[in-house]
Amino acid sequence: MGVSLAHANQGINDNPDVAGQTTFGFDRGAATANVNFTTGARSLFSLNGGCADRRDYDGLGASGSAVRVYRFRQPGSTTLGDGAIVMNSSPAGNWNTILASFPWSDSRDRRNQAPGTPQPEADLLSAILGGVLPASCLHSPNPTDVSEEPATAALPQRSVLHPSVPNPFNPATTIHFDLAESGRFRLRLYDAAGRWVRTLIDADMTPGWDRQVLWNGLDGSGRRVAVGVYFCKLDTPAGSQSQKLVVMK
Repeated sequence: MGVSLAHANQGINDNPDVAGQTTFGFDRGAATANVNFTTGARSLFSLNGGCADRRDYDGLGASGSAVRVYRFRQPGSTTLGDGAIVMNSSPAGNWNTILASFPWSDSRDRRNQAPGTPQPEADLLSAILGGVLPASCLHSPNPTDVSEEPATAALPQRSVLHPSVPNPFNPATTIHFDLAESGRFRLRLYDAAGRWVRTLIDADMTPGWDRQVLWNGLDGSGRRVAVGVYFCKLDTPAGSQSQKLVVMK
């Protein structure tokens, strides 16, 4: 999966911080879900690795398409060490892999700060599951807590770009998406070469299920696009997702 052992002990600190470094693209079959790991509670959290036994967390390296999404960090500074979490994905093979060099139970809130909501480990887990699973498979983070289900169903837990209907299409298709937070959202179309075709949405929006927008097959100048493959990209405060659209004769 492109992971290597850089050091048997990351050497930064017995109780290091873990800092998010980048956005990572998870493969989701016909689409890609880009999740930003530098925002929210998941962007920085601490580890309890020195009590009662020293963990000596391994430092991870990455090669090929693998990415050091999280790195160890010296508490109270910006000094970074080896990789703490390495992720990899393969659109061709339809797989995602995630390797963390620390036990999940060692995660805790950011050092010297009051516990927040959500807690870092819950925010991280929600972000990962939202990247790899369709919205219909997402439920409460606590599967044993039945009382939370009605609240979590009130609004989407993750912003999700769903497959357009119909697809392939001619002359129009409806693009469906769920929004989990308020903020600036952009829904843009590109051709197979990555050239901008049209912006369908560029506005501040509020959370909600099954938002819809119709694309009538016209570009930004009002001209009918050519037959071929296009990509619909949804940019959200938490990352971006894309879907393939096919315009047929």
